[in-house]
Amino acid sequence: MSDTTLIASDMALSGILHAKDQTVIIEGRFEGEVHADNIFVHTGARFEGVAVTKTAEIDGVFAGILETDALIVHDNAKMSGEIIADSLVIDSGADITGVVTRKTPLT
Repeated sequence: MSDTTLIASDMALSGILHAKDQTVIIEGRFEGEVHADNIFVHTGARFEGVAVTKTAEIDGVFAGILETDALIVHDNAKMSGEIIADSLVIDSGADITGVVTRKTPLT
């Protein structure tokens, strides 16, 4: 059994993807909900919906709600919506619009 799910550049999918203990790589289009350990949205790819993951790397378009422990937003990324994360790295060319909150409140 593979521990990676690939949505190729020529694919457009919608629905709910539960990929426990897996990495989801989006090179095409996905609309819906993803639950996975790791999510990568590549340059030229588009994600619309809700993503819950331990780590996320965005270098394409993300629109929706992202809940993650660690997020890296690369310089080609265009993000809009709500980001809930403990760790956030943003490259200088990235475009982010929306609300960013810390996942774990500081005590």
